[in-house]
Amino acid sequence: MTKLHFYKGLRTIGGTVVEIETDKARCLFDFGLIFQNIWEDLREGREEVTLTDYLKLGILPAVEGIYDEKELNDYPLKPWRVEDKPVFFLISHMHIDHMEALGFLAEDIPVFMTEDSYLLYGGLKETGEIFYRFKEGCTGLRENSIYQLEDIRFRLIGTDHDVPGACGFEIRTDEGNIAYTGDLRLHGFHPEAALEFAKEVKGGDVLITEGVTASFMEGEWEECQAESLPLNRITPEDALIEEIKEVLKEETGITAINLYERNVERAYILLRELKKEGIRMVWEPLMAYYIHLFYPTETLYVYEPLLGEYGQGGLPDFLYMVPVTKEELQEQTGSEKFLMQLFFKHTFYLLDLDYQNMLYIHSNGVPLGDYDPAYNKLMDFLERFHIRYQYLGRGGHAYPGDLKYLLEEISPKYLVPLHSLKPEKVRCQEGIQLLPREGSVYLLNNHILKELEQKETHVND
Repeated sequence: MTKLHFYKGLRTIGGTVVEIETDKARCLFDFGLIFQNIWEDLREGREEVTLTDYLKLGILPAVEGIYDEKELNDYPLKPWRVEDKPVFFLISHMHIDHMEALGFLAEDIPVFMTEDSYLLYGGLKETGEIFYRFKEGCTGLRENSIYQLEDIRFRLIGTDHDVPGACGFEIRTDEGNIAYTGDLRLHGFHPEAALEFAKEVKGGDVLITEGVTASFMEGEWEECQAESLPLNRITPEDALIEEIKEVLKEETGITAINLYERNVERAYILLRELKKEGIRMVWEPLMAYYIHLFYPTETLYVYEPLLGEYGQGGLPDFLYMVPVTKEELQEQTGSEKFLMQLFFKHTFYLLDLDYQNMLYIHSNGVPLGDYDPAYNKLMDFLERFHIRYQYLGRGGHAYPGDLKYLLEEISPKYLVPLHSLKPEKVRCQEGIQLLPREGSVYLLNNHILKELEQKETHVND
């Protein structure tokens, strides 16, 4: 017996929670959070977040057997018990909408992720950037190695995304095999990894795929063409680095850039390439620490005034950190330029500098877009002080045509698109598209997938 339970993330961008259940074990993936602003506003007056708050709000899934009995209080949900069927989690990558709820799980539930994801997760703990609490009992596994827990065999297969350690999964049971893409793309630094993932899971029974960019696409899915192939040309992510370099050549004033703090590879490659041009990156201490985790011998220049923003103990100390004062940043000349990396929450630090003729580059940092109220606040701030704005970024999700290409390469028997506002757009020429509802359960029996207690059809051929 193999059942697929679809709990969350079916028509939202993020928050995916799916379970593969067999006679002897349970495997769940992923376990992140997506917030609605109204809930956060209401929570401000409450001193401590509780598990039951988030269950009642529907932010956490009401899944039996994964939460601690004491934390559930009287909430009507079966708690985790050691004598029950073993349960474990797989995490595809370290983005909030895929892993941020881990701290709510019962302490003894094992969680598996790639070694790079585990390294970053430990860094998030050290910097206090984990919501609620750190999940003990996590393990970093080698990619492409086969592991087994009871009658479930699985492996983590590396892909390309905008965070270190991103992977998809292949899960095998006696009734068939299931693959999950996680988040992936063909336009990043490592498109060959996404193509290799497609090759490894080709022809499987069930493919569960992200479909983020289908949420915003115009036109028909069938008309999409792959945009990032062939591989023997500069990737869009590499082209972005060149675009930033070209912009900086023309700038005479201070330039600030807003990067996403977990996009460590873009940060490092930008540092490396700008160094060749005689331009020094000056980092926020938090960003510098994440770069240090993966590139421990790299000299990193850190903006000294921000060192006091990280509490009495500060961030973990590390070698090769060189403080840069406000005066040094201000006195840059044509022969010695700086690019200042700054998070949105520290935007006011720009007022300490000469913001005349300043350029602000938005490169996929928070706030991501105008759907976030903070984005308009940022725009108002820049306009008030006549700071020029330029967007230079690349997303972390496959373009529609690229995703279509990958799905056709995999050619599964059943295709389950989720992690999308419009999953119905995501199709595969040969595979049967399934659009589960939240809470629906499917039975995989001898490689055939059917919904249990199906009251209406959710299958589109």
